[in-house]
Amino acid sequence: MMKPLKIDNKNIYIPVVHDYVLIVRRYLMGLHSMFTENEKKILKFLMTSFEHHSINELGKECGITSKGAYKIVIKLEKLAILKSENIANIKSYRINFENELIQSYLEIALLDKRINIPKVKIRKQDFDKFKDICNAVVIFGSYLTKEKPHDLDVLFVFEKSKYDSFKQNLKEKIDEYVRFSIPYPIHEMIQTPGDLTRNIKDKDKVIIDIIRHGVIMFGNKAIARCITDAHTK
Repeated sequence: MMKPLKIDNKNIYIPVVHDYVLIVRRYLMGLHSMFTENEKKILKFLMTSFEHHSINELGKECGITSKGAYKIVIKLEKLAILKSENIANIKSYRINFENELIQSYLEIALLDKRINIPKVKIRKQDFDKFKDICNAVVIFGSYLTKEKPHDLDVLFVFEKSKYDSFKQNLKEKIDEYVRFSIPYPIHEMIQTPGDLTRNIKDKDKVIIDIIRHGVIMFGNKAIARCITDAHTK
């Protein structure tokens, strides 16, 4: 594709060079099924870990056979999503945050098929109402694991500029948006992106568990950015 550029009243045609990384990122975000569920398990574990892990450790932590973990790791290493290092003569792995596309890969890995479970899908419809005021919403805890939960745990991620005003009116906002459509007590956790990044870096067990086992209603990009920042800043 050529674009005209006027110089001295003459049109000079120059080629348009697109942002390769941006194009690839957009393409990748269309590949919701790029990773299997077991691949996502390993990626979620590694994106919230600051150590290298052997294949056996990954299999044990993620409930996958060593053979299955081996196949997954080889695939992810070929894609430069993982990088390896020999530690005590054992090849160990971690996320390759030097990969320009790692942000998009993490966003895809954070997609969860449980979003299509009826009771989760209806909660997504409820919390989509918060898209204009917060960066991300994640549900976690017993609502996802019990057939008859008694409450609903929710992580809200807000920019600092919106955090203070929302925190002051939290109960009113929840009442306005979702309280009457959700038949459970809501236990909310509020974080700014800075809070979330810092807690990931500090290996906060609650936050790590939410990222590994919760379901993101919306805001994969915001969560992935906090994870990347925790590892790189």
